[in-house]
Amino acid sequence: MKCPNCGFEAPDDAAECRKCQVIFKKHGESAVNKALKQHVARAKGPVKDTSSPLPRLFIMFLITAAIYFYLEHTQKPPVPAANPAVQTEPAPAPLENQWKFEGRVLDLLRDKPISGAKLIFSDPNTGGRFPAETDFDGYYSLDLKPLERGGYEAQISHPDLSGQWYDAEYAAALTKTQRYQLSGQVQFRAPEEWARHMGKAGFPTKYNFAIFPANLTEDEKKEQHDALSGKGARS
Repeated sequence: MKCPNCGFEAPDDAAECRKCQVIFKKHGESAVNKALKQHVARAKGPVKDTSSPLPRLFIMFLITAAIYFYLEHTQKPPVPAANPAVQTEPAPAPLENQWKFEGRVLDLLRDKPISGAKLIFSDPNTGGRFPAETDFDGYYSLDLKPLERGGYEAQISHPDLSGQWYDAEYAAALTKTQRYQLSGQVQFRAPEEWARHMGKAGFPTKYNFAIFPANLTEDEKKEQHDALSGKGARS
């Protein structure tokens, strides 16, 4: 047999090499052990991390939350300081306590609804002014704060109207000639309950207005002239 260490030819039954004194049995055991160790190492492969992923996920959550709160608090614009020169409107009264005004604006001569008429309800105590406008059918609606004393004053304007307005129920009882005669008077002074508009909390209050037109036709101008001169018949 050939010595595995130095290659010397030794007898088959020799226990060791005469040249290098290697014991054949021990040398064989050493080679086998070395081969086994190499095989086991290849079978195991790289060491895997078998620890739980929950701690890493929790740390990532904390980092994300910290970034979110940092951006949330650093990107908000600063709140401007209150300016004492700017006056804010008082808080509106609860709906159930407000005065609700509603009604119509009509052409005094023609009994037709006035669309686009602008109404101003004024508080005589504070000078506050509150606008409303009529719709296609002449209706308006307005919710206002109740007044401690008195009522609101009303003004009505429209490009085709003269500005002289009257209580619609009062105007409905007049003849056409009497309605024309109103145009020759100074603004009609209605009774106190017409001039100051009182409301009632929780219930709508209706005020209908009749306003004298400014865009009279030629025939209407003649009728107006006759009425003011006393020639017009009561009709």
